[in-house]
Amino acid sequence: MNIFEEVLDEWDLDERWRPMVERLAERTRRPGHQGEQLERCAIEAVVEEGNGQNAETPVLVWRDIKGGFTVGAVLTGDSIACGTLNGHCPDDLYGADLTWASYRLEAGESTAVFADFFADWLVNMSKVPARKILKRRRAFFKANMDRFRWENAFPVRVRGEVGPATTIMPAAAFRSDDRIITFAATERIAIPGRIYNPEPDPARESELTETQRTLLDCLYSRHADGWIRQRRIENVLRRPPQSWTVPFVVELAGEYVLEIVESIRSALAELDVSGSLQRAEYGRYVAGVPWHFKQVERRVISYWALYYRDAYPVYADYPGGALVESMRSAAFEFSGRRIPSTAPAGSRRR
Repeated sequence: MNIFEEVLDEWDLDERWRPMVERLAERTRRPGHQGEQLERCAIEAVVEEGNGQNAETPVLVWRDIKGGFTVGAVLTGDSIACGTLNGHCPDDLYGADLTWASYRLEAGESTAVFADFFADWLVNMSKVPARKILKRRRAFFKANMDRFRWENAFPVRVRGEVGPATTIMPAAAFRSDDRIITFAATERIAIPGRIYNPEPDPARESELTETQRTLLDCLYSRHADGWIRQRRIENVLRRPPQSWTVPFVVELAGEYVLEIVESIRSALAELDVSGSLQRAEYGRYVAGVPWHFKQVERRVISYWALYYRDAYPVYADYPGGALVESMRSAAFEFSGRRIPSTAPAGSRRR
């Protein structure tokens, strides 16, 4: 019986944490290096009253001693944090070194996700000599944490397809942690602000399923290269709109690159057609997340005023302005509630 099976057998464990411990027990039973490293890891404590910062949140601690370093993970509420612990008691668990690898559960996710996050982290750390842990940790997480970042950009029902889709993505020279927090249907998602990964080999991409290619197109619509953004969002728009693709399109409607906005406007030709699938999906999204729509609209107005006002003296004639007005109309048809326009009064067509 491994340490995690003992916990399941002997502890009065909150049902919320049971899936996580069950997954750890299963992974510990696997033969080879990974199981051995998890077997060395012991659950040291359950702190019923937290650490004083959140007195009612239970904390689970794992520890693995490596040549002077104590490495482990702390679970509080809906988050896990893994790191090098400087101290040897719960009071020290919130040091600066702890917070550099963390993951927050998304809506509908089981705590079993925490087990995979922790196990992958621990096994990889155990391969590195203790004296090099601090030096190499940043490079390791730069290379490995994107998987969680990509998954968080999509709802749970398609999240299982993200891994196969993103494994073909070449590594980025650097990354941005900027995110756009919004919702797909009722699930919170975090769309990358920008990505810098080169595009994958077309031959490998062609082997993906339709859903996986769509996921990849959505991610690359956030690329730093405008040509890539345009080509990828056009790929997305060739397919029927879905609740998890619409947020990427709406976000890109606030682009400063006119050609991208024109591509979106052209592809959403049925946005003004009552009863169409496009009008229903975009109306549902904008009505449900009006604050995201307003952010996009403010960018559209700013770019029009800064770059395109001479070419389009009337804001409603600007492709971006026409696009957001169509989205606003679709939202009104869906919900019966009108989202006020933030365009300057003098710039609107009477």
